[in-house]
Amino acid sequence: MVEIKYFVDNSKNKFLDIFKEFARDADEIDIAVAYLREKGFELIKDEIQGKKIRILFSLGFFITEPECIRKLIRIGAICKEYRTGGKEEPEFHPKLYIFKGDKIKIIVGSSNLTEGGFLNNVESCIALEGQEEEPLIKEIIDRFEEKWNSSKSREITLQEIKNYENRRREFEEKNREARKIIEKYNKEKGYANSVIVCMTLEHDRNDIYDRLIGVPDGPHNATKNRFLKWVRKGTRIFVYYKGIGIAKIVEAITEPFRDENIVDEWRDGYLSKGETYPNRAKTKSVEKFLQPLSLEELRDLNIKRMETNNIISTGHLQQTVVPITNADGDLIERELREKNV
Repeated sequence: MVEIKYFVDNSKNKFLDIFKEFARDADEIDIAVAYLREKGFELIKDEIQGKKIRILFSLGFFITEPECIRKLIRIGAICKEYRTGGKEEPEFHPKLYIFKGDKIKIIVGSSNLTEGGFLNNVESCIALEGQEEEPLIKEIIDRFEEKWNSSKSREITLQEIKNYENRRREFEEKNREARKIIEKYNKEKGYANSVIVCMTLEHDRNDIYDRLIGVPDGPHNATKNRFLKWVRKGTRIFVYYKGIGIAKIVEAITEPFRDENIVDEWRDGYLSKGETYPNRAKTKSVEKFLQPLSLEELRDLNIKRMETNNIISTGHLQQTVVPITNADGDLIERELREKNV
């Protein structure tokens, strides 16, 4: 009988802890994930060394790090790239870990082989245990073998890794140049078309941000000045919930305005802090995401605060309003959609 051992979301149960527990008794480990990152490998290298390892992954969007592939090959892992045929074909996007020992143990869900997936992101994974002949276990193993032996799956060579590394570097250089052009344009224009607004989940009670967004003045009116400068009609606003991450996108449908009337959903904040959240813009909902984008993932994407060109930090988010370029906004939106496929 298949037993559900754990629900893993990186709060009560950390993916890394369950991975280590399952790897301890395994002789073989099969992994199929969309992306590999070096920090993820470093977290599990001691547990997987000396075991028979097969890893199937994607090089799409240049997210997988070439040095991570090299390190896996050095410890004896067989590494295959799964190559999709083009825009009309679905992306390779599984998150599957199979541990083979006296019993079969499986983790399947949302965690890539990354530090975020193992420790920091809000994930949703199920950890199973059973015998190989049980129908569900057999089906999962068969599906992995089907992809592993597919004509689209090819063992990657060191030369191919080098070629990929060069293409990735070219992509990053072009991306940096594009950002500079957009940043220059937006600075001349006086505002960016994307911002991150950081608030608590409670502040968005009844999904009020879907129709109205508001922020306090902050020390020396700094937050007010940023909001009035960087938010305009049409601005894309990423809502970052403290302790959770970006989980919502809304669009400003009016120019920003001042209004100190107390809104019902923000009454508790007014009573406890005396804040009226007077810097406001009417909004419409663009999309909500079950899997948020954490600060660590924003940093992995190299998202920068627009005025300073510094990579985004906790300190920036504490200032409530963070202007970013449209190029960075596009990266965030793409990553959110990829994560929530």
